[in-house]
This record gives sequence, C-alpha cells and structure tokens, in this order.
Amino acid sequence: MTPGMLSGALAKWQNGRYLAASLWDNAYSHQRYADRELPVLINESGLIDST
Repeated sequence: MTPGMLSGALAKWQNGRYLAASLWDNAYSHQRYADRELPVLINESGLIDST
C-alpha cells in the first residue's frame, strides 16, 4: 500500500465500469499520491480516459 493510505477497495460492475475508493490519513498524503503516483499508474495501465 502507498504510504499514508489506510485502506482501499476496487469494484467492477458488469458493464465494465470500475469504482475505486480509498481512505487516507490526511489530505497531504492523498494529494501527493494524486500528483505523483496516480499519473504513472494511469499511464502504465494504457487507459486513454480515466473519467
């Protein structure tokens, strides 16, 4: 798990959509993940649009 992340879950629906939920110890940890790590993970996944 990423430092600062307390918990996380991922769900997939039958229509191919996903829901990711996470719990963080503070806003700084979440922002650091969103700015530094998430873009790398999205790029590695090959996703074109993550919305």
